[in-house]
Parts: sequence; C-alpha cells; structure tokens
Amino acid sequence: MKMVKPICDVGVFAWENQAGQYPEHGRGIQYHKAITRNGLWIDCLLYYGDDSTIQGVLNHYPFDFPPYQKRGSINLQVRKDKRRNGIGTALLNEAIKRYKINLKRQEYTPLGSKFITAFQSVKLKSKRRTYCSLK
Repeated sequence: MKMVKPICDVGVFAWENQAGQYPEHGRGIQYHKAITRNGLWIDCLLYYGDDSTIQGVLNHYPFDFPPYQKRGSINLQVRKDKRRNGIGTALLNEAIKRYKINLKRQEYTPLGSKFITAFQSVKLKSKRRTYCSLK
C-alpha cells in the first residue's frame, strides 16, 4: 500500500470545490461523466443523501492524467460532517462493481489507509460468514 501526504481541504481539494463541479441535488448514487478539455473523461460516482444534497464523490480515472492520476486510479471524498455513515463504503462498493479497481495499486492518505483497511476487513468477515452459512 503506497502512502501519500494528506491532502489539505483548501484550494482545488476543498470539498466545496470538488462538490461544486457536479449537480448539487440528486438521489442515491448517480453516475456523471466529466469530459476533459482534451476529450478524455473521468467516471464520477456521486452520493446524494436523504436531503438530496451531494455528500460523497468517487472519481475513477480510465486514462492517465499526469501528474497525479494513473489509469485505473480512484479518489474518494466524503463531506466531513457526513463521514462514518457508510457513504465511502457505498461508493467504493459501487465502483468495484462497475470498474476493474485494484485496491493494492492505489495510493492512500493516512485517513484513506485507515478506511481501506477497515473496508477490506469487513469484506473478509462478510466472505467468512457466507462460507460458514453454506456449510
């Protein structure tokens, strides 16, 4: 697991700037195709809460976007006041269904590393329960 420095919640990485790129209101998890200036795109999964506001964003990069994103990489951001409510897990589960995501090849901030460790632990326990219930 490759670690990177934490990303500050300022400038382009601030939640307001990230969320401001997408429709403000919606329902459930929705797909948005962000077209870049050079005609490539980014697959965006958007999570809307019960109040119909955007609460989480997962971007999947099907192409290299130097210098930060490599083909197949993802980034995930959840609004600070909505964390620990299953939003990141829901977005990541949906992304895994749609795209070939290799979690071992991703880069993680310290907070992202904690999240992915917990995510993988829950998945492993879920597989064990399924196996045990089949006996």
